[in-house]
Amino acid sequence: MFIKQNNNSKGFIQIPILIAIIIGVLIVGTGGYFGIKQYQNYQTQKTEKEKLAQEEEIEQKGKEKQEMEKLKEEIENLKNQKPQIIKEIPSKNSENQKNQQSSNIPSQPSQSVDISSVIDKWKPSVAYIKCDFFNKDETYAFSEAGSGTLFGFSDGVGIQTNKHVISKQLPLTGGLATPDYCTVKFLGNSKLYYVYHHTTSGVFNMQAAGDESDGARLIIRESDNFIANLLLQQGFYCKRKPSLGESIVILGYPSIGSQTDITATEGIISSYEYSVNAGNYYVTSAKVEHGNSGGAAILVKDNCYLGIPTFAQIGEIESLARILDEPGLLK
Repeated sequence: MFIKQNNNSKGFIQIPILIAIIIGVLIVGTGGYFGIKQYQNYQTQKTEKEKLAQEEEIEQKGKEKQEMEKLKEEIENLKNQKPQIIKEIPSKNSENQKNQQSSNIPSQPSQSVDISSVIDKWKPSVAYIKCDFFNKDETYAFSEAGSGTLFGFSDGVGIQTNKHVISKQLPLTGGLATPDYCTVKFLGNSKLYYVYHHTTSGVFNMQAAGDESDGARLIIRESDNFIANLLLQQGFYCKRKPSLGESIVILGYPSIGSQTDITATEGIISSYEYSVNAGNYYVTSAKVEHGNSGGAAILVKDNCYLGIPTFAQIGEIESLARILDEPGLLK
């Protein structure tokens, strides 16, 4: 009996061990299966990601290649295009800053002024003047020609010119002879404007500077639409003293030039000349011939009326003309 019990106990102990082994095998097998499955999924996902990355890389390289081809094409097109002038358009802020900076500085046109445009601006206002002198017996004596510039004065419309154009010093007596009348003619208008020495009521139409300066003016009493339009397009007096070396242009009708069109000569401001009785003058290298006197001296940089060209001073080498800085009578 005692021996049988021992045999049964040994058999009872082996069964749980067997079950535990089976369960352990199952657990290990199941875990291994899921581990392998998970690893396979990981590998699959990794392969797909690598494939997508390769496709994206190929696609990106294709886009880059297309952009490079397009860029090369644009470069070739630019090479074949003609040169173009590109003008920078300033922004509103830059314009405002520029205006603020220049608010305390007198406005001046650009230094690169086209002289032809300056001439076109002023030549319609420059007139050809011819004054006829008569003897006391009313017989014709002689004529004097010159140039002048149209301006509006406080007492009417008139021509600003030289005194020696509307008066002549008599060789015998030394006195001044004045013309009975002068005719004024403008470009683009065949009409002659007559300026008589005085009106029927005794008002003088020919006014010369009272001092020794060479300034004078003729008052045109028969103003019309043509003159009114000229005044609307009129330029302005220079508001500053020009510096030495600044460019000027002289407009007028010299005796050696054409009387059907304006003659223009260029020069610079060479020096200044001051006189209590004769007025202030700018000395210039620009040529002023007989007949050109009384025309217009224009400061090119500002495109403004500087003064009245007048006679020349003869030097040892060449002549230097003078420009009368408008006396008080003419303002």
